[in-house]
Amino acid sequence: MLKLKFPLVIILLLSIPFSLFSQDNKLTPEMVVGLQSVGSVELSPDGNKIAYHVREPRSIDEEPGPARFALWMYDRTTGEKRQLSETGISSRSPQWSPDGLYIAFLSQRREHHPQTQIYLLPAYGGEAYPLTSSPTGIRSFSWSPDGTKIAYTATEELTREQRDARDRGFNQRVIDQEDRFHRLHVIDIETKESRLLNEENLAVWDFEWSPDGSQFIVQASARPDVDYMFMFKSMYLLPATGGDMKKFIETEGKLGTMAWSPDGSRIAYMGATTLNDPTDGSIFIASVEERTTQNITGGYEGTVTWLTWLDDDSILFTSEERQHTVARSIPASGGEMKPVVTDGPNFSSLSYSRDAGVIAAAASTHEHPNELYSGTIESGSMQRHTTTNPELADLWLGPYDIVQWEAEDGWIIEGLLLKPKEYEEDKRYPLLAQIHGGPEAAYTDGWNTTYNRWGHFLAQRGVMIFFPNYRASTGRGVEFAMANHRDLAGQEFQDVLDGIDYLIDEGLVDPDRVGIGGASYGGYFSAWGATRHSDRFAVAVTFAGASNRISSAGTTDAVHEFSLVHWDLRIYDHYDLVFDRSPIAHIHNADTPVLIGHGENDRRVDAGQAWELYRALQYAGVETEFVLYPGAGHGLTTPQHQLDFLNRSVRWFERYLLRDDVASE
Repeated sequence: MLKLKFPLVIILLLSIPFSLFSQDNKLTPEMVVGLQSVGSVELSPDGNKIAYHVREPRSIDEEPGPARFALWMYDRTTGEKRQLSETGISSRSPQWSPDGLYIAFLSQRREHHPQTQIYLLPAYGGEAYPLTSSPTGIRSFSWSPDGTKIAYTATEELTREQRDARDRGFNQRVIDQEDRFHRLHVIDIETKESRLLNEENLAVWDFEWSPDGSQFIVQASARPDVDYMFMFKSMYLLPATGGDMKKFIETEGKLGTMAWSPDGSRIAYMGATTLNDPTDGSIFIASVEERTTQNITGGYEGTVTWLTWLDDDSILFTSEERQHTVARSIPASGGEMKPVVTDGPNFSSLSYSRDAGVIAAAASTHEHPNELYSGTIESGSMQRHTTTNPELADLWLGPYDIVQWEAEDGWIIEGLLLKPKEYEEDKRYPLLAQIHGGPEAAYTDGWNTTYNRWGHFLAQRGVMIFFPNYRASTGRGVEFAMANHRDLAGQEFQDVLDGIDYLIDEGLVDPDRVGIGGASYGGYFSAWGATRHSDRFAVAVTFAGASNRISSAGTTDAVHEFSLVHWDLRIYDHYDLVFDRSPIAHIHNADTPVLIGHGENDRRVDAGQAWELYRALQYAGVETEFVLYPGAGHGLTTPQHQLDFLNRSVRWFERYLLRDDVASE
């Protein structure tokens, strides 16, 4: 591979001129970061209308900021679509009132209040008006079954004494003691009188009204930080009039979506099978009266992503199954699963109207990001209703191939392969191994092209893209998701190498032109590939990745999740093993050019991880470039930052992967 006489050492905080590519039937960087997508799909009670929001990235020419959300409605009977919210004002998370006459949603409208509040919109015409005036803003909300109230969560206020102290310069941070609790409130729709329901120091993360409106099932934790939200939530019952929260059942590990049965006798919820289970991907049924619980998906080789009750006796759920998402039903007592939608688009959310038997979803394919779909339970099929990015229709957006290979220890591993445009048989291509984060995640056959997932963008320019779902990925059941425990970057990374070797042996890939890239855990893998396995990779791009597993454990906001469900061991009791699985531990082996990107305010993976890798690569004389994004966290939200990183990444890959026979245009 190319080795410069002197290391390329660059730290850039400001934007630079962007690469210019042919716009002839190809994605451009500006198109990628400007793509819109559908989300928060919500069916009306009668199933005839769908409220949804569209994510609208800001223009590059606008003041930097995150994407806005526009509220829309689709009429399934007429096919009419109309925008409900004002242009330029972000409105999201629509919910229909039980009688279908109003839509409640979240919006931040500074003429009313500087924080995000709940607004009500007459569904059949009229102007939206504010319902709440929470000093700290609204986190989540839900209509009462009779439609007279809305329950919501909000973060508690600072006391007058705390505000006065901060104004006088006493703005010190007391770590693990400064986060404020998220509490549950209920507001009367008619009088707008709001009441706090839980006063004890428990942070409320999720809640559901009982069907008769008399109580809530609540997920809460003893501390309001993100690590406790991930790992230490418990389930409680709380009267709708307020009072003490009573522990419902004993659970351990992660918890997800909850839903009451229509008759109120049982609660279905997503949860982990053990404290060390990386996902909340199993379905449990709990008896409200007997306080017993049962896992009804034991042994299921999939990962549940959402659920609701189909009727009093069965559950409707979505899940990842290998490289695809599906909707299925299962009896509440357990038993045979039945297909609902198994040959459709890639779901990211779903809504169900029990009265009408209609389902609606935000879903993607390899040809487009999330669009609006709907169908009926009876038909088992979904129809697409929106085209939010018409410019994609004229582009080449090739399909994925599903590939399988045998791992070194005999496991069968799978992934996706995106072949280059104008692919030719018997020709070897440069390869990018695109690594997903988590690792409790998976690549499915939906849209996989963003500012840090280069998918179609590089495939259109002559690079083959490999999306491996290595062990520890979701979509293959609990055993597979836990198969990396105590062995981070060990056999799980060997799965990636085995997949690359399979593609080389099949005659598809040039072994001297293999790159690796990814974000978060994918960034860790990319740094690991560029150091421990540097002989295998011609180039690497890492974003928000850990480089020193000891110091990352000491600086992350999710150390318990990191220890319990990623490592399944106590970090400081296994210092040698943990440090050995750190990229900087193998810096003397490094020879792969590395582009490093990181958000300056990242709390999940501290920016110090990027600095450590950068300094170590400097020491080793390896070609490197480090770009730090001010104000950014564990991802980039402004189009300026996204466009910058996308252009830098593509230029880096071009420089080390593409030669004259497959040069970029």
